Amino acid sequence: MNLQLNGKVILIAGSSRGIGLAIARTFLEEGARVAISGRDADSLNEAASTLTRVAEASRVLSIHGDLTEPSEIRRALDEVRAAFGGLDAVVANIGSGSARDGWELSPEDWHATLQTNFLGGMALASAAVPQLLDCGGSLTFISSIAGCEAIDAPLPYSAAKAALQSSVKHLSRLLGPR
Repeated sequence: MNLQLNGKVILIAGSSRGIGLAIARTFLEEGARVAISGRDADSLNEAASTLTRVAEASRVLSIHGDLTEPSEIRRALDEVRAAFGGLDAVVANIGSGSARDGWELSPEDWHATLQTNFLGGMALASAAVPQLLDCGGSLTFISSIAGCEAIDAPLPYSAAKAALQSSVKHLSRLLGPR
């Protein structure tokens, strides 16, 4: 397949394992330069090692940090620009299905889950969009069926993913014409 990604620079937030790692591998196979990120240093190092079997090490950048935090997001974007000279796309694969379930939830339960599964992705978008607009780049969010269907998932997680999906629709209307 040729997705015309040769030489493109992609930042994938949350890519040290699972879906994010599979996305990184696919972009590398298509010729892109990829920045992967993760909160767990060991998983991130293992992912980078795996990816350098698919592509040259010069096309893989590892960024250790929590890309739901604005200061970490800014640092990551700076690292990508310094290493690769720009940014063409961001994939926000941010989230965790681990949350307290039930209806007797504290404000802290809600805040932690919203931060990880919704607010972090919006912070990443806010920081990356100006650069992506300059180059005609793209922003992709990975969500969950829990955001649109009542499945056996924790209530705060489902609510956070529903908020993410609604916000992405609104962002697309705001940014699509540009």
